[in-house]
Amino acid sequence: MKELKFPLIILVVVVVILLVVFGILTENETADNFSLNLITEIVGIFLTVFLIDLVIKRRENKKKKNILKNTYTQYKRPAQTLLYFFAKVYKASTLERPSEWDTDYKTLFSTDQFYTSIRYLDFMKKAPVTPNTDWLNHSHHEMTEIKNGFDKILDKYAFTLDSKVISDLEWLSNNWIIKILYSGPIYKASDQSMDFKRENFCLLAIKSENSDNPVKELIDKVFEVAEYFESITDEKSDIQYFQSIWQENMSLQLSDSRVNAE
Repeated sequence: MKELKFPLIILVVVVVILLVVFGILTENETADNFSLNLITEIVGIFLTVFLIDLVIKRRENKKKKNILKNTYTQYKRPAQTLLYFFAKVYKASTLERPSEWDTDYKTLFSTDQFYTSIRYLDFMKKAPVTPNTDWLNHSHHEMTEIKNGFDKILDKYAFTLDSKVISDLEWLSNNWIIKILYSGPIYKASDQSMDFKRENFCLLAIKSENSDNPVKELIDKVFEVAEYFESITDEKSDIQYFQSIWQENMSLQLSDSRVNAE
């Protein structure tokens, strides 16, 4: 319908002009009446087609918007899991509770304290989950869920998304930080095969500047995609932040898994 709209407009204009010219040149009352009636019919048909096209377009936009809202709901699940994972890593590796603890994820992860602290998380220490396991296995489980979540969105909703957000979702799914955190059991199996015993294992000991930090790049991309969905769906529901993680009575304590913790 969209492809035919402009050619149809041009055709109607040309026909109307020809009929008007025909009526003027013939100076015939019958021809004038015929031209007037035909013009009226053509205009009526054009208006009908235009209105139908408008209704169809509105229905399609509404349907697409609803699908995008569902897509955003699906997106928030792996995004929430990823951000909450880094919040746990932050608490388990920092020496003191950050002043931004009661704000939101975006503010919480915007400080030097976050990017400095997470470098000291020892992934061989006990993770704050039940049943008991270490951070290597816990990270593998979390990253599996996160990657599967992004992949399911691409499989199910890619036809409604523009190329930019599809590219962003693929980037998130294949991000190398997620792959590193996913590979915990592989590291353990490799160490066992070589009979190698580590004292600690700091997977996030990245020494790059914060502006180029791959963890920051990953987190920024999570927020960027969320903002894309919010802008096209008018959704006001942000990714939920659980500030209760910083309560002292939570099983995860400050610096619990820090490599130099006593």
